[in-house]
Amino acid sequence: MPVYFDEDFLRHRQTAYHPERPERLARAMAMAKELKLSIETPSFKEATGEQLARVHEGSYLDLLRDFGEGPYDGDTYVRPETYGIARLAAGAGIAAARDSLRSRRSNIVLARPPGHHSGRNYAGGFCYLNNVAIAARALQSEEGVDRVAILDWDVHHGNGTSDLFYDDPTVLYVSTHQWGIYPGTGPAEATGEGDGAGYNVNLPFLQGMGDATFKYAMERVVRPVVERFEPGAILVSLGVDAHYEDPLGGLTLSSPGLVEAYLVAHELGRDLGLGGATYYLEGGYNLDALAEVVWGVHEAFSGKSVPYRFTNVADVECLGKPIVDRVHALHSRQWRL
Repeated sequence: MPVYFDEDFLRHRQTAYHPERPERLARAMAMAKELKLSIETPSFKEATGEQLARVHEGSYLDLLRDFGEGPYDGDTYVRPETYGIARLAAGAGIAAARDSLRSRRSNIVLARPPGHHSGRNYAGGFCYLNNVAIAARALQSEEGVDRVAILDWDVHHGNGTSDLFYDDPTVLYVSTHQWGIYPGTGPAEATGEGDGAGYNVNLPFLQGMGDATFKYAMERVVRPVVERFEPGAILVSLGVDAHYEDPLGGLTLSSPGLVEAYLVAHELGRDLGLGGATYYLEGGYNLDALAEVVWGVHEAFSGKSVPYRFTNVADVECLGKPIVDRVHALHSRQWRL
């Protein structure tokens, strides 16, 4: 099965001791060898200026290109090579989404830098270009896809993605995230505006919530909403920082629980006649947890599995049931839940 990876993604560097570091991908690729997995790494090109401009303002792209070296903000550092590597990551995302559409299969984009905190004219949260949004617009503009569903299970709300499509009924954005941490956005009541009202679905969970809560959310809200939206493509922000081993979050998903949650997108794609979904690496900062979840998802596409180390389940009682039920009530009329 394809994995969209390039050695240049290892060249992207933040500051010393930064959690978003090249070792995230290096460890994942090393584990693939340890597990003797059979993977393809297709070739791809940088996203074009036209493809980027469908999502980001020209003045912002110029700023990134000419920034030089220094901090964009306290968490996000820019170097002369950052813009080119970010364009390559966006290009990988477009190529993977196009292949998923044409070949009717799921793909994983194992790229850095991540993207879901980047908006039309801003970077932040380790992100510069919004890979999943750029791919969504490319599918709509170049492949004739009318509606795209973006599912984001990163521990941090994808504020950039949400902002970009907040008034757009052609893109459904569904996010599970931990409430009260960076970036502080994504309350349940933020459901979109204008023509996009109801097309932004937020499930803001609290510290300690994990496997049982996510399973309930998938069945109670995510599956029915996506099925009723009837997308022509499903794109997934694959963050592994909702894992209980992650140093930046407080959710408690086990590796099998997180893999199960991510496979919902693959299963929805299959059930809706799309063949699968396209997955874009976002967060995840425990190297071993990140690697085993990525390959757990990848192997499950073809009915296989990997051995898991991190299997403790803290949330067996569905701690987040009241939150899921509240979100269900907020969206029940829009989506006939």
